[in-house]
Amino acid sequence: MKSILQWLFESELSIPVEREEAYQYEEAGEKVIDAKEEVNVRIPQELRERWQTFLDKQDSYHEWERRMEFDRGFYLAVRIILELLRGGLKL
Repeated sequence: MKSILQWLFESELSIPVEREEAYQYEEAGEKVIDAKEEVNVRIPQELRERWQTFLDKQDSYHEWERRMEFDRGFYLAVRIILELLRGGLKL
């Protein structure tokens, strides 16, 4: 099996600048909230409950997706730590 450190070193792993990423995340979040509010105001009253049910299911799905990504990142970090403790990548 290929070393996890070697895989990370050779891959084109992109780590964005934290401040810029945080700004973009906040901006995107504001756009989503604005869009939800705009749709909620424009749809007929009888569809609002169905719309809210959809939004709740979507939020639940995205929360599950975020947990999975955290788990993958945590697993990757543990593998890196274990590999470093075992001697790391020999170049």
